[in-house]
This record gives sequence, C-alpha cells and structure tokens, in this order.
Amino acid sequence: AASIHSHNTAAATRQPQIRPTPRPELKLHWLSAVTLNKTTTVGGSVDGDITGTVHLLRSALSNLTINLSTEGCLLDEAGILVATLPSTVITIPAGRDRATFRIQTLSSPNTLSAITCTVKARYGDEQAAANFTVEPLRMASFTIVPVAGIGPFTATGTIALNARPAANKTVTLTSSNSIVRFGTIGNAQSNASVTFTSTPAGSLRIVQVVASSVTEPTTVTITAQLGAQTLT
Repeated sequence: AASIHSHNTAAATRQPQIRPTPRPELKLHWLSAVTLNKTTTVGGSVDGDITGTVHLLRSALSNLTINLSTEGCLLDEAGILVATLPSTVITIPAGRDRATFRIQTLSSPNTLSAITCTVKARYGDEQAAANFTVEPLRMASFTIVPVAGIGPFTATGTIALNARPAANKTVTLTSSNSIVRFGTIGNAQSNASVTFTSTPAGSLRIVQVVASSVTEPTTVTITAQLGAQTLT
C-alpha cells in the first residue's frame, strides 16, 4: 500500500518543463559610409557640384533602395537652395557595394557667407552621413591701377571672382564723382556693367577707368557690386 501511494503521489506531481532559450534574430547591417569627392565648393560655379558615393559593408544580395537628404542647407532670402539633390533615392544594384549620386550646389546674390551642410543616406533604420561646405560665388578682388594720376588719365580696373560662374553674373560699377567714368576716353559712361560667363576667362574682367582734368586734388570712390556684395 505504501508503495502504491508513493507511486500515485509522484505521478500527480507536475514535472518541470525545460524550454530552449530563443536566439535573437540575426540582422545584417548594410550601410558603411558616405564619401564626397570634395568637402568645400563654390555654389553656382562650373565646378560647384559634388559627387557623392554610398558604400555598403558587402555586395547587395538584391537591389537596395537608399534614401538621400540634405540638412542644414536652408533657403536664403531669395528662396534659393544652397544645395540640393536631383533625386531623393538611389538604387544599389545586386552584386554591387556602392552607388554614386550628385549634389547640385546653387548660389544666390543674397548669400554672402559659407554654409555647412550634411548629406544623409538612409536604409531602414540605418544611416550614414557626410558634411560639406558651400561658399557663395562672389568677387574675390577689385583693383584699379594706377590709383592716382594727373588728369586726364586712364587707369585699368580689374575684377576677379572666386570661381567661374555656371550662369552669367553681372557686376555693376559706379563712381562717386562724374569726373571718373568707365570706357574709352571718347565714350566714357557714368556707370558700367561687367558680365562674367562660364568661359575659361570668365572669372576675370577688365574695364577702363577714365579720369577728367581737375583744378585741385580730388578723391573718387569706385564701387563694384555683385548682388548684395560690394567692393570699393
């Protein structure tokens, strides 16, 4: 009887169940880095655009769609973006571990200081980023030689931009006194416009500065203006 009772008691006791510990789901990471062919450029110039590359940790097993965006490139007062991507997505084909994209940089007459931007690539919850700086297209120098003389005399004014513009840019010249004009002696004008183009010589322009005769020493200020920038 004791033996039967012990057997029944053991049978009624619930035996502990041992379950295997679940393994965490293995997730492969893909994005490695974003690289740029240059980190500083002049917006709106012939060489202003930036080429970027999205790198993967390994070759893609199938086509991967990467989302692209720029941050920190705010609209200026004229409503012109300093930097923009022509497309918000790129595709890395199967068997490849990278793909390139282009950042188009623009320049506004109201932008006088450099702006630092960030380009980001996203795939799911992964992201990679790189920074770059866009400098405005501007006048780098304005000189007049000689700066003094006995009137009438002719001087040479030279204006240089910091890069060749992708589109025509116009610099306006004005004089604080009508005794100094621009052009040839027989056809001098009270003001002048100098157009810069995308040609190889498009970052440098020369203008004649003609001074008339005076009865006493006279100081004249010549002003060159490109958008919101002025040099004297």
